[in-house]
This record gives sequence, C-alpha cells and structure tokens, in this order.
Amino acid sequence: MPANMTPQQMAALKAQQAARAQAAPRPAAAPSDPAANRCHLIARTPVFDAHRVVQMYRLRFSSGNKFVTDRLLPQHVTPIINDYFIERSIVNFVGSKSKALIMMPVNPGLLPLIKKGVSSRLVLQIPPYQEPSPQVVDYMSKVKRYGIRFAVDLMDVMKHGWIKGILHIEYVLINMGSQGAWQLTLFQKLKVKAPWLKIIAYGTSEAVLLKMSTSYRADLVISSMSTSTMSFKQSPALMEPFQADIMSLAHELFLPKINFPIFKKYLAENRGVLKILIYYLHRFKKVGLSTLGNLSDIYRYLAEHEPIPSFTTILVHGLLTHYTKIVQSSSLHVIDELYRRILVHGYFTQYVIYHLPTATEADKMYCFQTGVFSLLPELLLKTREELNADRYLYAITKRINDEQSLVCRTVKCLEDMEVNNLEGVFDYARTFKVSSTIIWAAYEDAIIHANEFMIAMQVVTNQR
Repeated sequence: MPANMTPQQMAALKAQQAARAQAAPRPAAAPSDPAANRCHLIARTPVFDAHRVVQMYRLRFSSGNKFVTDRLLPQHVTPIINDYFIERSIVNFVGSKSKALIMMPVNPGLLPLIKKGVSSRLVLQIPPYQEPSPQVVDYMSKVKRYGIRFAVDLMDVMKHGWIKGILHIEYVLINMGSQGAWQLTLFQKLKVKAPWLKIIAYGTSEAVLLKMSTSYRADLVISSMSTSTMSFKQSPALMEPFQADIMSLAHELFLPKINFPIFKKYLAENRGVLKILIYYLHRFKKVGLSTLGNLSDIYRYLAEHEPIPSFTTILVHGLLTHYTKIVQSSSLHVIDELYRRILVHGYFTQYVIYHLPTATEADKMYCFQTGVFSLLPELLLKTREELNADRYLYAITKRINDEQSLVCRTVKCLEDMEVNNLEGVFDYARTFKVSSTIIWAAYEDAIIHANEFMIAMQVVTNQR
C-alpha cells in the first residue's frame, strides 16, 4: 500500500478488497466425490441468424450436482470439456455444423479442448463474476488462435470493465427485456471502437427477436423457433388432405391394439424414407446391411425393435417433408428444428416413464407417441381448440390433454426444463419421486437420439 495513505483510507481499502474477495467465486478444492463436480445438460436453445439458420445452441448446465443453471464455477470447466467435447462428441448435442454457446469461466481447463482439435465448436460466454484480470485476458489471447470464440453480456462489459479484453471478444449479448433500446444505443458507441463485435439478442418474445434479426439490428438471436413464425409460398390449407391421411395412421398408434401391418403399406408407398432408415440403423444402431436388404426386412426389423418410436418418427417425417414444399426457404430451418423438438419430446418422455416403477403398462405403451404429439398444434398448424373439436383426432387429443396423467406431467417437466423453470421440474420430481439423475440422463439421451436421426436425414437427402 502507498505510504502516504491515512489510517482511514487504509481501512477503507482493506474493506473493499475483502468485499471483492468474498463476492468473487474461487476455484474450490476438488471434493473427494468427483460426482459433485459432474455437470449435466439442463436446457438447449437455438441461436439463429436472419435466415433462420441455427449457428449455435446455448447449452445450460447444472452447477455440478446442484440443480441450478448459469452458475458454472472454475472446478466445473474440466468436467464439461471432458464429458461433452472429448469423451462424448459435442456433435451429439449441437449437431454436425452448429457451435455450443456455454457460460463458464476462462481457465486452463480449456486446454484439453485445444489438444483434441475441436476448440472451434465452442463459444464461451464469460460469466458475470469473472473479472478481466491481466492473466485472464492473456489466456484468452492464447486460446483464441485455436478457434475458441468469446462472448460477454453488454452489462458485464460496462460493470466489470471488460473493455480491457474487448480485442478478444467477438459477441456481445444484449438482454432486450431490460432496457433493450438503451443497450442497443450503448452498443453502437462501443462498436465505433470495436467494429468486429456482433450482437446476440435475447430476453424477449420470439416475434420481437425475429424482427430484430431480419432487420439486421441483431446478428444472432437466442429463441425457440415455432411454426407460428413460418412464412408460406402456398396456403397451408392445401396440406389438409395429406394431414388427414397421416393423422389417420397416427390415430392407430393410440388404440388399445395397434395394427402394425398398415405401416408396411405406408412404407411401400413412401420409399424415400427407407434410405434414411437404412443409414440411421446401420450407422447408429450397428445393424448389418444384410438385415436391411429390402422393404420386408426393414419392416420386420422395425416391428421387432421399438415399433412405436419407429413408426411414429416415420409418420412425422412424412408430414414435415410435405411442409417443405409450401414454405419459404427461410422457414425450412424452422421445420428442421421442430423435427428435433418433436423427437426430443418423444425420447425424453419414454426414457423417464420406463425408469419409473410407478408407471403402468398403459403409460409405457403410449408414452413416446404422447410426447411427440404433445406438439400437435405446431405439427398441424392449428390451435388446440381446433384440434379438440376434430372428432377424428379424439384418441390423440384425449391422451395429450390429460394434464394430470403421469405421461403428460412428464412432458410438462421437459417443457419447464427448456424454459429454465426449475421450480416446475422440482415439483414434478417431488410429486412422482423421480431422481434428478433420471431427468438429466433422459434429456441428454433424447437430444442424442434426435441428433442421430437428423444427421441421417441430412446426409441421405443432402439437405441444409
């Protein structure tokens, strides 16, 4: 301390330093139980551009074994890098082209990512508690050359002096739900000094964020992608006859006794999906090509191995494939994202139900298709009231509207996770005595299954 400071100044300085030390999280000593620091994926949200192309997914993790988000500490960096990037490829969680936007501190735990050669798939959002110390800024300059990109919230730039490290930052996040217009003005002043910066907007409705994106006021936005924002080049009413054909088959999946042979006839009439099935089953399920030689072989395998998930997925594929013919090109990616959400709903619900001892045989029989068709309003581009009034959909709407059933409560648990409503997740876990381990594992398993099928579809059809 300077020798000319008065005793009062010295006391004030010590108090300020003590307050900072108490406020800033420090790297904790590794606990005896490594599981305490193992983080779990809790939520995933698309980050897309003006063309609705998903450039990243924002991944939110638990803080070790604590069920809270956006609280990753230094001791959590290494477990996340090892588990989600190295031991299990990040492709499983964000697809083959998108990056992962993760809020976690800058520290040497990132080194294995560089050695593995997949550092370009990470956009690291600096957490609010991390200060731009010379050591942190210097480490950022070293790892940036290997492809890691950095993002920071605009308010953290102003509050914590991240202008010192702005040279190494590519994205600035702006919460449009909190003085958004003022923050945009502030950003424009910042961009005069750092013209390479890009905006990632979040925190308000999808419609507002989409408008910001298409008007190029934001480079990227964090938001769900619903079919209500799709634009069409032909009237959706033209799809109603085809929707009716598909839903008559889907209706069969909700009957007490399912007539599976009708799906063989559907496959015979829609052979385009067979190539996708062959690629998916051979690459991800390790099924020999000799087992999938012709239509009868493929149908036999599907009927003997999880027939309900298989035929449900095939019907949804048929429905969404026809939607691609009537939407504008900017909406094609919305359909892709809807497909992912649908599959995640089905696989998550099935995983949880099959791991609950209280689940009945009826719960297990109808869980996958109920999870999938819980998104029926988005699938058929109609309101829930319109669907409920359609007597031909009664067997389906009866299941998806039974809000107190175990299956529908499980679907609601997933929806709460996706919007970060952790209190709703806690309520579900308490009510049905579900272990958080099951919920975490179900979400990750569902995302992996959905990505595998989407990869198969994109490879075979050479799409998007």
